[in-house]
Amino acid sequence: MFKVFLADDEPYILEALKIGIPWEKYGFTVCGTAGDGQSAFETIVKLRPDLVFTDIKMPCSDGLELTSRIKERFPETICIIISGYAEFEYARTAISFGVDGYSLKPIEEEEIIEHLRKSNELLMNRSKAKTNEYFLDVIENNDKGTFNEKFASDKTWFILSNGGRMTALEHRSGVIYCKIAKKQWLYLTDAPYSEESLDKFAGEEVLGVGVLEYDRHTSELAACVNEVVIRSYGYFMTARGRVRLAQYNENEIRRYQWTLGYLAQQVQHKDAAAAEQTLKALSAMMETVSIAEMTRSFRVLEVLSGHEAENTDDECLAEGGMSLLAEKWESGRAFLAYFQEAIRSLLYPASSKAARYPANALISDVLFYLREHSKETIKLDDLSARFHINQAYLSKLFKKEIGVTPAKYMTQLKMEKACSLLAGTNLSINDVAQEVGYEDYLYFRKVFKNTLGITPSAFRGKQIPPMKSLVKL
Repeated sequence: MFKVFLADDEPYILEALKIGIPWEKYGFTVCGTAGDGQSAFETIVKLRPDLVFTDIKMPCSDGLELTSRIKERFPETICIIISGYAEFEYARTAISFGVDGYSLKPIEEEEIIEHLRKSNELLMNRSKAKTNEYFLDVIENNDKGTFNEKFASDKTWFILSNGGRMTALEHRSGVIYCKIAKKQWLYLTDAPYSEESLDKFAGEEVLGVGVLEYDRHTSELAACVNEVVIRSYGYFMTARGRVRLAQYNENEIRRYQWTLGYLAQQVQHKDAAAAEQTLKALSAMMETVSIAEMTRSFRVLEVLSGHEAENTDDECLAEGGMSLLAEKWESGRAFLAYFQEAIRSLLYPASSKAARYPANALISDVLFYLREHSKETIKLDDLSARFHINQAYLSKLFKKEIGVTPAKYMTQLKMEKACSLLAGTNLSINDVAQEVGYEDYLYFRKVFKNTLGITPSAFRGKQIPPMKSLVKL
């Protein structure tokens, strides 16, 4: 049974809803009620219902504020507004702010039941996806035996939907799917789908779809996921359509990487004329390479700018690196324009003086800020802008005072919180990842294992004591 919570300041309406609706017939049970927005939120935090019906006008905190707080804390909770006629337009407008639906007073049983049907279908799909999360363990451990038992045919396809779900594909027989990152869904199937059919399955919110045929004799499962994620960002690199089935040309990728290496040497030697020619060569290769090469370009730029290499290439290819580019720039061309300008600023630097800032006060402020925002993804340029200090100087000073770079310190904070949640709560590992700020489930598991030498599931199973801080606090 899924849990439903009711909030209304009129007791007789609450009682009528509890008694008059056949909740269990549609897969729900009423887990709690409240007569005002504040007590409703406090109880919802404790009970974690799957579905909330709330009136708009209530004391302490109205239904829209309550919904906003619920969505911020528990974004997957379904929220339905109950509105009087006078607030009807208000409620309809609120849908664009996260409300999932509305019912107009006087409440009609048929309308409530229709909400229950739709909510049950959505929650069942989510439940199926969570059940399939065990396949993430199979992929991470490269457990081909288990994988091949499930997909016994000669061919299997990895399909990655970037930006939203492909609900129509989820209802197809033999399809296993699960969420692997923020707005990224992985589908596994032994049935081939054409580019046209996948494009039809993808709703308007889907930005790109990557497809990869799995070779059971040679392919590493995790490598397949990485590659299909890269292909799902094909839309970022070219306007030729949302679906990418073809692999990228390895020779062109190597040529881009070599050229990028030449550019780094030219910048270091201040050879502006040669660097300008190399920038043109990189621009000409844009249509033949993937977003992964853009993330490498971004890392090269950080190193050339004096930032310490805080992430390896593999980490840079994880969801964080690619999604960062896709969020900050509308296309690969737009990023390349930024990259070219940044390289030219290194070749033709303007004279400037680093801002003065007392070291101890600065690091104290930075540490406090990082602890207060440990769930967020904070990059060095964010800190630089916030504290009005040169990035290279801040990174070196931080490492001198604390012993690690800001990025590693943030990872330490996240891993300590993750250990505490794994040892002290029953949250799923996916939920733990979300709680400490990792939208990418596989990336969280990788960072956790690299930091502690053990996977999150193994940590929880062995009840290892929470890790001690590895840095000076």
